Amino acid sequence: RLTAKQNLAIFQTAYYKVEVKINDKGNSGMFFRTAFGQDFPKGYEVQINATHGDPVKTGSLYPAQGLEKYKKDICVMNTAPHKPNEFFTQEVIADGPKITILVNGTQTKSFTDPEYRFKKGHFALQAHDPGSTASFKSVMYKPLPASGGKGRD
Repeated sequence: RLTAKQNLAIFQTAYYKVEVKINDKGNSGMFFRTAFGQDFPKGYEVQINATHGDPVKTGSLYPAQGLEKYKKDICVMNTAPHKPNEFFTQEVIADGPKITILVNGTQTKSFTDPEYRFKKGHFALQAHDPGSTASFKSVMYKPLPASGGKGRD
């Protein structure tokens, strides 16, 4: 559980895990290393999407904020690794420029951002649109010791 002071803290190297379910046609996300602001936050987003019209599904690092050119390397396309309306876990390990994503304990993507565009920031959960309902059973954050920006093996 995060304290009020931790909620306002800036995070850099961390393990971030949610247990969540998303409705049929729903769309949500886990933002990290993000800035506070209006509209979509400036930072990394890991997608939560089983059946929404967006072909980028759960387990993906969303191809925005300059990551579009890496879409084939960072996205799970068209078929989500879970069904709508069922709880699943999604984990993010953010260590330096290396980002690893796991769904239900299975790695879906591991990507090293060559530009290392977002080095620190906040966590945020997304409610994409009025038709999307994401139910979060748990949200966990754990700081990790830095590996010197090399990422973990």
